[in-house]
Amino acid sequence: MDELIKFSHLEQVLKEYGQAVEDMYRDRLKKDDKVASGELIGKLRFIYHHQGNKWEISLYLKDYWYYVEHGRNPGKFPPVDKILEWIDIKPILPYPDKNGKLPTPNQLAYLIGRKIATEGIEAGNQLQETLDELNDRYMLKIEYALTEDLDESVGIITRILV
Repeated sequence: MDELIKFSHLEQVLKEYGQAVEDMYRDRLKKDDKVASGELIGKLRFIYHHQGNKWEISLYLKDYWYYVEHGRNPGKFPPVDKILEWIDIKPILPYPDKNGKLPTPNQLAYLIGRKIATEGIEAGNQLQETLDELNDRYMLKIEYALTEDLDESVGIITRILV
């Protein structure tokens, strides 16, 4: 008898929660048009890990998720090479200037970078909104799962002692 208490209900709810966060976050990013290359939503994965009496759920995200979620304050210019990549992926179609001339990709990247440097980028908050929406619902499910696991364990312990 390795473990008196098996937390199978808790494990099931935690895995369900992780998958719900992944799915809802992905959907919010799509709905809010935060998809350029598709890498952020394509590489998004929840990871479940259990060792001993520790359960962990985390999200694997591309490193630029932080800027999608939290935005960027005005300040220095963002990397031009990243803006050029974004222009290619999205694609961004430039408007002609007052003389009817279209900016080159480098000029367009400079204009976008200047706007970001002066105005920043607004926070998206898709992940926080996802967590806010799911946490209340899943905290109750976690409480019920723990109760079920403990009730089952007490029943097993009682049968063993009798």
